[in-house]
Amino acid sequence: MRYIIAFDVGTTAVKAVCIDRETGQLTTGKADCELYLPQLNYAEQDPQQLWDAVCSASRECVAKAQIDLTQIGGVVICAPWKNIIPLDKDGNVLHRSMIWMDARAIPQATRLNQITNSTAFNGQNYFARLLWLKETHPDIWAN
Repeated sequence: MRYIIAFDVGTTAVKAVCIDRETGQLTTGKADCELYLPQLNYAEQDPQQLWDAVCSASRECVAKAQIDLTQIGGVVICAPWKNIIPLDKDGNVLHRSMIWMDARAIPQATRLNQITNSTAFNGQNYFARLLWLKETHPDIWAN
């Protein structure tokens, strides 16, 4: 397989690159995605918009490269760190993704630190944000 396509799913854009393993030639594509900051310490992305951006950046990159898609031998995805995307049992998105920079769970982190007698938790921690979700959106948590 001659080509590798790689994606960087970032905070405000998805970047794609197609690498020709024989020539070293690179082609690129990019699609912007919205960062939602609905209130202080909140940072969210729309998972459907992220997927649409991956598709758009991919189409742009492949069109520029003018390649035979059957020659793509590998796909690399560098995805956001610490995202929480609540899904139901069928995989439907229940809430926008709380991304790495989301720090809304400071009260929950404070309680977790008190319970564990530590300083391991902050408002960006997975467990604190999951507790925030459970406490503030029990309907989503239940699903």
